[in-house]
Amino acid sequence: MLPRAYLPLSRRMFVRTAAVGTAALGGLGLPGCGGPASERVDTLILGSGFGGSITAYRLAQAGHRTVVLERGRRWTVSTPGEDVFSYMSPGNIDMRSTWLAEQQPLPGIPPSRRMPLYTGVLEKIYGNGIDIVCAAGVGGGSLVYSGMMVQPPQDYFDEVFPDEITWADMDATWYPRVRAMMNPGTLPDELINRPEWTATRLFLEQAQNAGYEARRLLCAFDFEAAAREVAEMNAIPEMLSVGSYIFGLNSGAKATLDKSYLGMAEATGLCEVRPLHWAQVIRQHAEGYSVIVHQIDEMGNVIAEKEIIARRLFVSCGTANTNGLLLRSKAENGLPELPEEIGSGFGNNGQHIKARTNVVPDAMAAGFGSTQAGPACAMLFDHDNRIAMENGPAPISGATLIGTGQGIPSGRGRFRWDATTGKVTVDWEASYDAQAAEAATNIIAHLNEVNGGEPIGLGLDVSITFHPLGGCVHGQGVDMFGRVNGHPNLYVVDGSLLPGVTPLSNPFWTVSANAERCLDTIVREDFGASV
Repeated sequence: MLPRAYLPLSRRMFVRTAAVGTAALGGLGLPGCGGPASERVDTLILGSGFGGSITAYRLAQAGHRTVVLERGRRWTVSTPGEDVFSYMSPGNIDMRSTWLAEQQPLPGIPPSRRMPLYTGVLEKIYGNGIDIVCAAGVGGGSLVYSGMMVQPPQDYFDEVFPDEITWADMDATWYPRVRAMMNPGTLPDELINRPEWTATRLFLEQAQNAGYEARRLLCAFDFEAAAREVAEMNAIPEMLSVGSYIFGLNSGAKATLDKSYLGMAEATGLCEVRPLHWAQVIRQHAEGYSVIVHQIDEMGNVIAEKEIIARRLFVSCGTANTNGLLLRSKAENGLPELPEEIGSGFGNNGQHIKARTNVVPDAMAAGFGSTQAGPACAMLFDHDNRIAMENGPAPISGATLIGTGQGIPSGRGRFRWDATTGKVTVDWEASYDAQAAEAATNIIAHLNEVNGGEPIGLGLDVSITFHPLGGCVHGQGVDMFGRVNGHPNLYVVDGSLLPGVTPLSNPFWTVSANAERCLDTIVREDFGASV
C-alpha cells in the first residue's frame, strides 16, 4: 500500500510502504516512475456536496456529461434500519464516524478508545485559533446535517453580501428552487408532543417565555420516516429518537443528495460519480486543467494514482478542502497565477455552542427523559443582538439543553496551505466574532434567568465551527458566479463563495441557492444552454 494522502507518514506506515518496494510503486504510476495513467473528460467536478451535486444536476439537465470525484465512500441506506452509519452516543461511536483519524471529531463527547483509520463521514481540520468540522462521502454535508432551512433576514443579508447578489432575487427565485428540490417539512405535532421530543418542545416554550421569536423550522427531512422509527422500533433501531443523528441516520430520514440533485443527475446517464477518488493537486494544462487524483480504499490507503485532464473544472470540495486544494496547487506551481485573494475572507458563521442544565424543576426532571430526539429543527431569534440560536438535541441525560448560536462575525480569517504538514489550516482570532460569542452567552443567561437553569460547559464552548464559509468570496478572486479570475473554465461552486457568514441562519439553504444562481448563468453563458 501507498501512504495515505494528506497525512503525515507514521513509522508504522513508513515501514509498510517501504516494504512494497520500488517496482511495485512504479506499477501504480507514481511521479518519477513512469507517471500516472491519464484520462480526458470534458467537465470534471471535484466534490459531491451541495455545490457539486447541484452543478452535476444542472449540467446533466442541459445535456452535458460530467465526472464527479468524491474522496469519501458511498453511504446508501437501501432498507430502513440497516446498519450503515455509526451511532453517536458515547461508547457506541465507531470508525464510520470519522475521516481518517483515531478519535471522533465532535466536541463535548468524552474521548473513546482509539479507532482504526477509516473513511468516515466527518473530518476535523485543526487551525490556528479555530478548528473546522466538515463532511466526507457521496452527498457531502447532506450526510451529516439536520436539514435546517433558514433564510437570513433581509437587512443582515444585504449588509454582508455584495450588491450584485440581492436578497430579493434570492428570495424570489433561488431559495424556492432549492426548496422544491429538497421537499422540506416541519416537525409535526404528532412527534413534538411525544416524550422523546420533550427537549425540542421545552426549548421553544422557554424561548417564548423569555420574549424571543421562536419557531419550528423547515427541514429537508422525511418526518414520516422519523415516525416509523418510533412506531417500528423492532425493525428500525432507535437513532433519531435518541438524538443520534449527526453521523447519519439508518432510517433514511435525511434528505441526502443521493436522493435528490445527485441521484437525479446520475439517473440521466450523463453523470458518473467516482467515490474514494481524492483530488490532490490541480495543474494548468494545454487542454484545460490536469488533476492528480489518488484512488483510495476505505482505510485511506492509496491504491492508484491517476491524472484526469478536463477542459472545464468545477472545484466543489467544501469550503476548507476547496481552499486547501487551490492553495496547495498554487504553492506547488500547478496554478501559479491563482489570485492572491484566494484563501481570504474565511468566517465561522458566528457559531458558538452553549449549554444550560437543570432547565426544569427537580420534580419534572424524571419526565424529561434520558435522551433527546432530533433533528435540530427549532430556532430562536434575537434580532436586536444579531444572533439566532438553534436547539441541538443530543444523546445526553439529565435536564440539559444545548443551543448553537449563529451570529455575524465582524472580522475574517484566512486559509493557508501548510507544506510541512501537508494539510490546509486556517488563521483566526477570537476578536473576529467576540460580539457573536457574547450574544450567545447572553441568550443562555436570559433563558436561565426567566425559566430557571444554569450554564454548563460540557466541553462544548471551544473554538470550532461546523459552518466554515469563504476563502473564494464573490468579488475577491472570483466573479459573481464562481469563475476564478484569470483562469478560463475554472470554477468554484460551494460555501467558499459566501462572505464568511449566512446571518442568523444555517448555511446549507443559502449555499445551495447561490449554487443554483451561479449555475443558471454558467450553463447559459459558458455552455450555451439554459436550465
